[in-house]
Amino acid sequence: MNLIPLEYRLKLKYQKDKKRNIVISLFILAIMLGFTLYNYKSILTYQEEMIVLNNRLDSLKPVMAEKRLLDEQRAKLKDKQELINRLSQDISYHQLLIDLNRLIPEDVVLNNFIINQNQHLQINAESINNGKVIKTVNQMEEYPYFAEISLKYSEVRENKVAFGIEGRLDL
Repeated sequence: MNLIPLEYRLKLKYQKDKKRNIVISLFILAIMLGFTLYNYKSILTYQEEMIVLNNRLDSLKPVMAEKRLLDEQRAKLKDKQELINRLSQDISYHQLLIDLNRLIPEDVVLNNFIINQNQHLQINAESINNGKVIKTVNQMEEYPYFAEISLKYSEVRENKVAFGIEGRLDL
């Protein structure tokens, strides 16, 4: 049996609970303060990292612009290469030049060799005599990929014969 009056017991319980509640409140306040400080520090760290990343991004902008320009140039070159491939229609111009090198006699120097989009052929060259000019024209007429070969001009200049040949590429 409890001999302490009820009012006094409630008052003691209230004071005891009050002390415990104050301690619990202080503990909760300390936890919340710690959590707030942790979040604040995390936010500052993230802000610093964002500043560093923004600076890196700013330093990469010229590189990205250069890459974009290179990609555009690469695309243009690819388009030109496709155009060349489409125009060549399975012609090996490399092989054509090798064959032309075999066709042209010694002592004949090519100054210009042009094949335009219409497969029209123009050659300007120099030789030591007219015999080499005739031999060059004859050999080009015999080559299976050249057609309508004709001597357009021939003139003697300083102990050399300058001449021009026209025709077309026949594939």
